[in-house]
Amino acid sequence: MKEFFFSLRAAYCFLAGLVLVFFAGSLLTGITSIDRVFRRMNVLSFADLPAHLSSHPLVIFWIFLLFFFGAGLFVNTLCCTYRQLPYLKKKGGAGARQRRGMTYIHLVVILVIACHAIDIVLVERHLSKKILPMQTIAMGDYQLRLDGVDYITDRTFITENAGGRVRKTVTIPKASFSTEGNRAEVSLYRDGLLLKRGTLRMFSPLYYKGTFFFLDGFFIGHGQSSVGVLLHYAFNPLVRPFFLIYILLFTLLFRQFYQNRYRSCRETCEDCEA
Repeated sequence: MKEFFFSLRAAYCFLAGLVLVFFAGSLLTGITSIDRVFRRMNVLSFADLPAHLSSHPLVIFWIFLLFFFGAGLFVNTLCCTYRQLPYLKKKGGAGARQRRGMTYIHLVVILVIACHAIDIVLVERHLSKKILPMQTIAMGDYQLRLDGVDYITDRTFITENAGGRVRKTVTIPKASFSTEGNRAEVSLYRDGLLLKRGTLRMFSPLYYKGTFFFLDGFFIGHGQSSVGVLLHYAFNPLVRPFFLIYILLFTLLFRQFYQNRYRSCRETCEDCEA
């Protein structure tokens, strides 16, 4: 069993398991009740998840499989890296350089997995809040004011009934919704001091010092005419480190690929000359 975690076969098994788990997750989102659970998970902290998932055993089992294969891949990467570490001290030809390159790649992959684990535990996510033009709402240590809303899609899609909900039968066609034309102008304050102004669009949040402010949707209250928006915020200081780590990882992978290709071409040329 010990040798299994040091093998490339283990890496393939755990990777295949993760792919199947993610595929199963995409199928589960087709079930309305489970899709609501997943959406709720996106805005809950790690500490709040157990209470939210207690009545959803299928989702708990899916998360267990996700952590099982993820942890297995992490342990496999640690074992392979441990076996590769002695090559960092060795000097020699192309073989030693190739081993060192793979060791560096393993170390960065471990860092990527560790950062994802920290992200799950520490990142703060919060539920959406409704806000109307010229209103100000508290979002953590900040205050966010909605300066204006541009909404060019059919308003019947976002008009709420007396119960405060949009009719379930109403679905906005993707071709009808404009991610560029539908937007919100906001101002960010802290203790009355203006920090930043910006435009929020779907999939295009406002960022300030590790905190993201997201536009989740639009609404028109029952009996009202003005368009309001739904916003939520998330604190994630790891975004930029993540970006740099992934750049480093892909740089090392490209460098390793180039060295292997160059070495193969050179050996082929030497064989031809011989």
